[in-house]
Amino acid sequence: MKWRDVLIGAAFSLAVTVLGGIAVYYATKEPEYKKSEILIYSLQKIASFTGGSQDLTFASVKLSNDGGIAAKHVTILINLKTSEIRDLSISSSPGLHETTREKTVKMVRLDYEAILPNESVTLNFLLSSPENPLVSMRSDTSTGIEKKDEESSQVSFPSKINKFVKFLVPLTGIILLILSLVGFIFLQKKGYLFRFSPDKNNAGFLLLHHGLVDDAEAVLTDAVRSGYYDAPTLSNLALCKAVKGNFEQAKQLISASSFLNNPSHSKAVSLFNEALIHVAADEKTEALVDLKKALQLSPSEIRKYCQNTVYLDAVRNDPAFYALIKDDA
Repeated sequence: MKWRDVLIGAAFSLAVTVLGGIAVYYATKEPEYKKSEILIYSLQKIASFTGGSQDLTFASVKLSNDGGIAAKHVTILINLKTSEIRDLSISSSPGLHETTREKTVKMVRLDYEAILPNESVTLNFLLSSPENPLVSMRSDTSTGIEKKDEESSQVSFPSKINKFVKFLVPLTGIILLILSLVGFIFLQKKGYLFRFSPDKNNAGFLLLHHGLVDDAEAVLTDAVRSGYYDAPTLSNLALCKAVKGNFEQAKQLISASSFLNNPSHSKAVSLFNEALIHVAADEKTEALVDLKKALQLSPSEIRKYCQNTVYLDAVRNDPAFYALIKDDA
């Protein structure tokens, strides 16, 4: 086996391994927002009523933990600069209880032992004049951020490095996938995929083209009976039949080898064997046609086969064959 074959196989295996690792990473990766608490608050609505005996404004503030872990020792502080609190109602998730509450006409403070993921508190104010309340929310480890409009709260604010990694990992996966596909197509086209493990067809091919026809026929027949149905195996067996004078079976096997849509190298091997069958039948014109087609599909490999096979010895010095199969290296 050539070093090139070894390196191609190693690179292909590495690409498959890396792609598998990336797939496992994304399949098991926990979203960033589930690894921390995320305290969010929003001013949901504000409406004013004027023209009566007194002006009134309704405001609502919603506070929640949109992260994946509990926020401990949470303090909510809401202040007003100009208006006053005329009335206040508080609604919260079931099971969420205050530890302390402090309220004046200008301020409300609430303390909670913990706010679990997806728990929330809503404060509805009746104010003496229009004003957006100033909201502060903090826990032992984080500070609340304002959520505006329909902005998603499930954000993790990754660093530049994290953003780069998030971009790099899928990009690397795409590149490796493309390289793997290209490598697979290359290996299949060149026929290298059959060389990475013991193969009856390869054994039969070597025996056949070195004149050991009976041994090759036995090995290739056993391969076909075992379920091998690729073009190289069938065409190699066809050549065995032709060399032993059974041209009818040879033609049937060649026809069978062409039945499937074969990769270019497999088709080239089939055409190469078909050319040798024509040589055995003393059909030189047909042999040249098939040999030219085989060389067009896989020139380096087929030319190497031509240099080593014993079944071209009878025509090797023929000018037409010599010009076609000579080694230009």
